[in-house]
Amino acid sequence: MKWPRANVGVLLGQSSGLVDFECDAPEAEEHLQQLFGGELPDGPRFQSSRGTHYLFAWRDDLPRKATVRIGKLDIKLGYKGSQSVFPPSRHASGKKYEWIVSPVDCELPKIPDSVVKRINRETKRDRVSSIGRPERGGTIPEGHRNTTLYKLACSHAEKTDMPAIVQRENSERCQPPLDDAEVFRIIESSKRYAREVPSAEITGFRKLARNHPELRPPVIDGLLRQGEVANIIAKSKSAKSWTAYGLALSVIAGGEWLGRFACTAGRVLLIDGELHPETLAHRIPLVAQSMQIVVRSSDGRRRPSQWEKKLDILSLRGQPCDVIQLERLLEDTRMSIA
Repeated sequence: MKWPRANVGVLLGQSSGLVDFECDAPEAEEHLQQLFGGELPDGPRFQSSRGTHYLFAWRDDLPRKATVRIGKLDIKLGYKGSQSVFPPSRHASGKKYEWIVSPVDCELPKIPDSVVKRINRETKRDRVSSIGRPERGGTIPEGHRNTTLYKLACSHAEKTDMPAIVQRENSERCQPPLDDAEVFRIIESSKRYAREVPSAEITGFRKLARNHPELRPPVIDGLLRQGEVANIIAKSKSAKSWTAYGLALSVIAGGEWLGRFACTAGRVLLIDGELHPETLAHRIPLVAQSMQIVVRSSDGRRRPSQWEKKLDILSLRGQPCDVIQLERLLEDTRMSIA
């Protein structure tokens, strides 16, 4: 075999005729049973690193979306080439994907009409615009509630009835609604925003050039300077996380990222909202070993294992957090670096 250690990715949707009901949490199993009214048909299913996947036959009346979420249940429909990892693949943690019921032993079950209707209803209700905002008048799903309510509060900051407006929006549109304490914090944060008057002023170019004679110091030469933001954008499962680990380690070591872009040495905070801490602890050393990362101490000596002391981790898996909450977390939390 040319790639004996390669995993198996299977295209979903209309082209393959497959739909994957993915249960990555115990709650997802409960939501799956509720969706099917407790009468889940027999069919192929397999165990992944995080939970059970149930396979069904594609239907032409399903929505053209990559994934539809109902509670904690992810229904992967395969739009725009999305895939699922199938047995006998092996996860980075070492756990192997295994069939519970093989497709050789049974046929793909059909998705009942009632389930298709629910999927289409959730698609319409939770539809989000291309810039990431819930459609006007529609449901505000998890992941968008804090940001949407904060923007609403800021836009009505000068009105005396602003708190009532935000509370009504939360109770009528948020699914599920935020608790009263969280809504109160959003309202208070927006009041602080309203009090902050921008200090920007129109400046003549000669004064601008005199006050800023030099560029900001580079972090990644040719790509990123201090105070700037960069995004790594690619399709799902195209090694974005692994690329980010390589970037973090290149900055720690003060080496060249991708063998091309010189990095200024510095400490790195990695904020991860996707993977288990055990997976991070497994993956990052693999990248460091592959890159042969060496960090020099102040006396110029090579210290191959010292990169661990310059990498800090904030793991947020299982704790949905928007930008506003993250800012508050970083302000309020004193991180303990071992």
